[in-house]
Amino acid sequence: MATLRNQKRSQEEEMIAKRDLSQEERDEYHLQHVFANDELLDKIKSGPFFLQEKAIAQLVIERIEEYDTQLYDLLSYCIMPNHVHLLIDTQIQLADDGSIPGDYVQLQDIMRLIKGGTATAANRLLNRSGPFWESESYDHWVRNEDSLFRIIAYIMENPCKANFVKRWQDWPYSYAKGYM
Repeated sequence: MATLRNQKRSQEEEMIAKRDLSQEERDEYHLQHVFANDELLDKIKSGPFFLQEKAIAQLVIERIEEYDTQLYDLLSYCIMPNHVHLLIDTQIQLADDGSIPGDYVQLQDIMRLIKGGTATAANRLLNRSGPFWESESYDHWVRNEDSLFRIIAYIMENPCKANFVKRWQDWPYSYAKGYM
């Protein structure tokens, strides 16, 4: 399944690159595909829904919050039964002059820290072994304030769109840093 997704992503990226699109238009196109994939995740009725267990969701939240103010500024998250939305800003790692220090932790390494620690602990709680997370993550660059607010709203409204709650405020596994 991951290989198929990678092939599809490569084809989409090639198609976008061939068009004469601005960076903003390419970002919007990419974001629409992320949203479409997310809608599919919300409609899945079978498969692992480990994150719907309170202890597992709380474990993930604690791990996400552990690195807040150290590796990133945590802007928003939402733990869904079978996936997680996470919006972070890694600029807090930059030096005062805006340069990238030698100990800067890249996004893929941040994701490895979050996923690795939670996978081990979650598998222990679930009395299971094997992969807990998909190996890949979908990421998107936030380029302006409008995009930032739209993404935060999307993250927070996800439980409503999946018909888990009527109001986003009622979902216990979400957070938005002063934006909503």
